Amino acid sequence: NEYLFLTLEDAERLMRESLVNREATYRFVITQLPVGRDIGEETGASWTYGPNGVLIDFRSTTTGDDTIRSCFFGRPLARILFRKGDIVEVVGRDSVRLAVVADDGPTVDRFWERYERSKDGMGYLADASDDCYYVLDGPGECCHDHADALSLMKPCRAVPEEIAGVLKSFIK
Repeated sequence: NEYLFLTLEDAERLMRESLVNREATYRFVITQLPVGRDIGEETGASWTYGPNGVLIDFRSTTTGDDTIRSCFFGRPLARILFRKGDIVEVVGRDSVRLAVVADDGPTVDRFWERYERSKDGMGYLADASDDCYYVLDGPGECCHDHADALSLMKPCRAVPEEIAGVLKSFIK
């Protein structure tokens, strides 16, 4: 279900009411949208909550004068939720699939190096779309994805060792 609210507090209130009413829920996502103009591809901050209503992850943005613009400078180590070799669920609009994280997350150090290199050329171009993890869900080049950090979840069920082993073998 999708709803529009004027404040984060109102959105969180409905989330809590949903939990009280025991609606079956996999997760909650709250995304800030610009008010009074065409949304386009631009969004503001986003928050992801687990089925119990506890905040799992978030992304904030910087704002420009007339639009929401995002600049991404990496995640501090405390906010890197997944490491190379972790099995994750990748949540799509109406699907969930298993994958393995194939590279360490988007650290501040990695993006600082990118920022330093950008001084020599075109400028710093990292934005919210760079807040992602490199994941694999099959062998070869065709089965990789740069999954948005907020689309990753810890598996909600135990992953059998056989499946985990196959997924981890894709990293090689």
